[in-house]
Amino acid sequence: MFQRYRMEALGLGLALFAPLLLAYLYYVGLYCSDDTRYLIGAIRIASGEEISTTSVAERRIVLLLPAAAMYALSSSVELSVAIYGVFFLMLGGAAFLLARQFFGPLGAAAAAVLAVSQPVVFLYAGAMAPDIASSMFLVASLYCLCRWVGGEHASRNARRTAWAYAFGAGVSLALGFVVKESGAVVLVIPAALLLWKAWRDRLSIAVLGGMAMAAGFVVVLLIEVLVFRATSGDWYSSVGSLLSPHDFTGYADAQGRTPRARLDSLRYLLGDHSWALFIFAGVATAHLLWDTFRRRLRGPVATMWWTVAAFWIWPLLYFTYGSGSLSEYVFPVMQQRYYAPCIVPAALLVIRLLTSLAGYAGSHWARTPIVAALCVIWFALSSGPYREWSQRGLIYGAPAKEAFELALMDAQRSHPGVPVVDTPSGWTTDLARCRALLTLDTDEERERFTNMLRRETDRNGRFDYPAVDQVDGPLLLVGHGDYLGSSKPPQWVRRLQKDAREGRVRILRLGRFSALPALAPDTWWLPRQFAARASLSDLTEAQHAGRIPERQELDEHARLSSVEIYLVEPSTRPPSVGR
Repeated sequence: MFQRYRMEALGLGLALFAPLLLAYLYYVGLYCSDDTRYLIGAIRIASGEEISTTSVAERRIVLLLPAAAMYALSSSVELSVAIYGVFFLMLGGAAFLLARQFFGPLGAAAAAVLAVSQPVVFLYAGAMAPDIASSMFLVASLYCLCRWVGGEHASRNARRTAWAYAFGAGVSLALGFVVKESGAVVLVIPAALLLWKAWRDRLSIAVLGGMAMAAGFVVVLLIEVLVFRATSGDWYSSVGSLLSPHDFTGYADAQGRTPRARLDSLRYLLGDHSWALFIFAGVATAHLLWDTFRRRLRGPVATMWWTVAAFWIWPLLYFTYGSGSLSEYVFPVMQQRYYAPCIVPAALLVIRLLTSLAGYAGSHWARTPIVAALCVIWFALSSGPYREWSQRGLIYGAPAKEAFELALMDAQRSHPGVPVVDTPSGWTTDLARCRALLTLDTDEERERFTNMLRRETDRNGRFDYPAVDQVDGPLLLVGHGDYLGSSKPPQWVRRLQKDAREGRVRILRLGRFSALPALAPDTWWLPRQFAARASLSDLTEAQHAGRIPERQELDEHARLSSVEIYLVEPSTRPPSVGR
């Protein structure tokens, strides 16, 4: 008995330690994309401001609630994002519990570790994105469905237990749906499962199970409606989000409109590891079909395995070839993290294939080399964290964020007490929103940000940038890209350049900051340690002397992600501005 509990604890410990370690190593925090909209929605809730059901991000109210609670308690942007690493940890635990229905403790741990080791999920560990959270709830629903299918219905207590699992499946499916609407894709699977149960077993079992699932689903939707009423003032449900129009024509043209072109795009998006996992899962599905055909797999166990297979195959097909609109057929947008719900069931199928191949060897002399080869395959499929080492924490706009944070730290260290002024620069509104969030260090800044949310100027992409027309004392300008040296500068830059030419201000370029691994190859952890100061020079003095300092060559994305800092101060001598 003690030995069994020790093995269970070991298996669960491995299943939880792997995502915990990966979340620590690959944690990204803000990545300056959709997450900024989610976080601002959460801050609205925490500040008592109403969210808007017209905002795609703020309609995912269940996703916003953990960040809203954390921000209300701590007023910390970092902690409000870090709380989402818990969903990645829970994904590993849910994968273990699901796999434990089919394998021993170590086999279940192998399946869980294989799942969380895929770039599709671990690259987004700790990111404030809906995909990992939705996937965790969908895995929980798959676990409940398997327990419902595999349970007994003869006695009263057994039926109550089965109804409880059916209710839990409905709750989990609803949570996966309200976190991200694409979770509705899997609803056809429990519907088909209920029809199967009605045909193979008794109609009453399917009817009562379906009623329990529907009850769990409806309860979550009703709670969501009440939460929307309290936070937005509107009676709203995520069901309404399914009816929103979509126009993905440009994405379809880029990602392809033929089956072969879509698969080529998918392979590129998934990367070698997850693509290989899906290939092996396809072979495992064929092996499952063969075992079913040969009647080696029968009864509830066969139904459970085919439910797992459906949770992999159907979302994969739909996210690749389905429709992004309910009103007309429109190819969906393919992104790597969209396929996160397919990972855990695919990993279970792969482990089933590997253990079956190991079992075929029996006690034959070739058993040892066969098992060793299968272990090598498992290690190769799980080696994503090692192969993706250089990409840790660098998804989407994270390099731009890291460069911005390093620039702020350097400015505070080198010029203490000099106010830092953010500028309307960067390539998207998401990046401007991200910078606004990263400067919420004091009560005064948080109050200013709350007032901006109250006026809703952020919805129009305006973030209350301080005016720099009148420079009464020194200040530090910070922004992304070559904003002062642009060939088509905005009005505020032209005014500043005019003041510099007329001698009213002096502009000194203090440095450029970039988050590139090549600048710090020996750094082992987060990319903010990769960020390095690319140059330090008094540009105007150098140009005045006829010497323009050499600038490190960066590719286009790195130039856009880099941060420039300028010192602007009153002057009596006209410097030259530009390059």
